[in-house]
Amino acid sequence: NEPAFVFDDGVFMGLVSLYHTLFKSRYPYKTLIAHCTIKPPHIVTNTSLYDIAQYMLDTELYTLPVFDDGQIS
Repeated sequence: NEPAFVFDDGVFMGLVSLYHTLFKSRYPYKTLIAHCTIKPPHIVTNTSLYDIAQYMLDTELYTLPVFDDGQIS
């Protein structure tokens, strides 16, 4: 369940989970990546570990970005 981080000209667009895209949602192979993108929860350096663990369980994604001043750190 490792997601791919999607960027467009250096701007973070979201995450794409191959498992969710191929097996759970069963998107056709011609689906645009913008339709498969997941907006991750906004985690910052002072987000509690409990909240991060809950985000992981809710999204079934175990690699999530950490933001610092609007950028991924």
